[in-house]
Amino acid sequence: QQADITSSVAAFHTRLIVDAANSMIWCFYVETAGGATVRYRSIDSAGVISAEVDTGLDASVNFPLDVVQVLSAPDRVFMGLIRNAAGNAVRICRIDVDTPAYTTVTIAAANVDAVGCWLQDPDVLLWVGAYFDHATLSLRIVGYNTSTFAQIFAPIVVGHAPFPASTEAANVCGIALTKTAGRLWYTHVDNNVPAIKPRVFLDTIDFTDPAVPVVGGTTQIQGKAQLISKPWLDRGGLFIGVTQPDALDYYVLSADSGALVGKSLIFASGTNAGTHEWF
Repeated sequence: QQADITSSVAAFHTRLIVDAANSMIWCFYVETAGGATVRYRSIDSAGVISAEVDTGLDASVNFPLDVVQVLSAPDRVFMGLIRNAAGNAVRICRIDVDTPAYTTVTIAAANVDAVGCWLQDPDVLLWVGAYFDHATLSLRIVGYNTSTFAQIFAPIVVGHAPFPASTEAANVCGIALTKTAGRLWYTHVDNNVPAIKPRVFLDTIDFTDPAVPVVGGTTQIQGKAQLISKPWLDRGGLFIGVTQPDALDYYVLSADSGALVGKSLIFASGTNAGTHEWF
């Protein structure tokens, strides 16, 4: 089957999640027509697309959105980040699709544009969310329990500390290499000097003590590039996708070293205008 998802937002973003344990795919998005709320559809193993489910969780726009699955049985549960309708807080969502139950907590943060999240340790139920706060020019991570929805650690600063004025983390994403080793990547954009192209940076984070993460160094792994995918693990390798606006190329990189794995020509702009786009 196929289905159209319509929105009044030009830059429409979705998050597709493969739920292998239940032989399903989930699609999360923010629909702004008729009220900006988080909504989702599912696709079963026969390819049947469900009707839209409106969680009622209000968001400001479609762009600041990321979702990850945190539990698969007996309840299928997802957690993610959005920006609230007022635009003055990042909202952390817990979406239980079987009960169903939709809950949120908010953290004050002005004008959040970039968010990312991942499941760090399923044994201690640690979910990690990352977001960039324009008011404080800081990229932060926060940890929550996937079952009780209690905060495991309060927001801590990662990345450039602080970011120089008129710069930002335009995209952010992360992954757990092991239960204690986390990785976070972001696109750094300098709006002071348009000639300076976006760059991709990597942070290492130690979650040996889940309540007290230890942030390692920040390393540039690619210049003149911007993130357009989440990281993925495949046969022992860690990879990430970037694009380079001038070359109109899509690159697959070794996500820790930035070494080129492969590339192909894609549709892209010839300027920095595509900084916030995802593939």
